[in-house]
Amino acid sequence: MNMRTRAAALGAALCLSLLVSYLPQSRAQGGVSSRNATVVAYATGQFRQTGPKAWVEVGNGGGTFNFTETGRNDTSVYLSDASRGIRIELNVSSRQIFLAHGGGPKGLLYRVTSVTADPVGPGTPPPPPIVGGGNDVAAVLALVNRHRSDGAVCGGQMMRPVPPLKLNAALTTAAAEWSLAMQRAGKLSHDRMGERLAAACGGAREGGENVAAGSPTPALVLQNWMQSPGHCRNIMSPSMTDIGIGRAGNFWTQLFAKDC
Repeated sequence: MNMRTRAAALGAALCLSLLVSYLPQSRAQGGVSSRNATVVAYATGQFRQTGPKAWVEVGNGGGTFNFTETGRNDTSVYLSDASRGIRIELNVSSRQIFLAHGGGPKGLLYRVTSVTADPVGPGTPPPPPIVGGGNDVAAVLALVNRHRSDGAVCGGQMMRPVPPLKLNAALTTAAAEWSLAMQRAGKLSHDRMGERLAAACGGAREGGENVAAGSPTPALVLQNWMQSPGHCRNIMSPSMTDIGIGRAGNFWTQLFAKDC
């Protein structure tokens, strides 16, 4: 092999090596892609396939939403929930999850953290719910009870120190589900608060609710609530005994109840 022939062969080998190294790993290694993905996870939950065309989303706090798979291509899995007029695109290629309402444009909902191809069967159960949101719930509860212990001024009204609130699992699940619902809708709401409270407590209860959006930390959301007279009075209410706390992204919910 002369020098020119040898150089050409080395150049061809180098080009082939570069081509292989830039192939998507799912294609080069026969791994996970949108064609075989069955679990697409994001920071606070996941979409999991539970049947041939059935998917379930389990979000922060254990809220579950059912979807029907409408198609797949080389980049994405497409889901819909006709009852709520919602379309979801699980874009495995760009590692993004998009949401669209009705026929409207899609917008970024979550960043994908992992994709797997677990075995799927008609009876495959969804993963166990993540109740409470972990550290955020504990931090909000601690701040709330510190304010209740110290007393506060709510819109010029002096609020005396009151006993601490107990974290209630049913209220916390309800609060987390409502935070997720608000995040999906892109707006704050107190809709059906009485119904949600009664469902969590097994009957009608005296109670209240604080919601917020945009605060990235427990400390900041509590600061904003305490600076609002109505929210502050909910936190300091002497008649409340139980609390549920939920977060989805930067949407927050506190549910208060008496003897839940």
